[in-house]
Amino acid sequence: TPASPEWSQAETARMLRRPSAAGVTLIAVAGTGEAAHAVGIGELSWASAASTRGELGVLVHDDQQGRGLGRALGRQLIVEALMRGLHELYAELLPENRAALRLLTSAGLPHTLVHSAGTLHITLDLGQLYPELGGGDEPVEDVQLWQCEHQGTLGA
Repeated sequence: TPASPEWSQAETARMLRRPSAAGVTLIAVAGTGEAAHAVGIGELSWASAASTRGELGVLVHDDQQGRGLGRALGRQLIVEALMRGLHELYAELLPENRAALRLLTSAGLPHTLVHSAGTLHITLDLGQLYPELGGGDEPVEDVQLWQCEHQGTLGA
């Protein structure tokens, strides 16, 4: 089910302003120069350098869905999590967000899924070998991934 524009804008803003968490934000950009525009965003965040658990979020513009962009963002974020020594990723999503659920459960990782108070809570176990993530390494045509790392200001 596509997200509403209001939810998408609010979720994108939330993902970009996480002062209390360290992490990595990926922005999928289509076009070049003045025509460049964001078509997706993915975020991996964790509480501290000692954390072994991180939160994963991926948002793809409605007209860009079905091209493998969410998979490309998710794959890169899982690689980033593994490089940082994270053992577990979690995400919270609405039950009607079937695309996000399919993306996370097709990652080839052991997972648990809990439904509570109208929200699905999924946890991915990174303790296994690197998964196939539901597809090959084909780039998404005409899209670049830009990466930004943030340190967070714990306790602020």
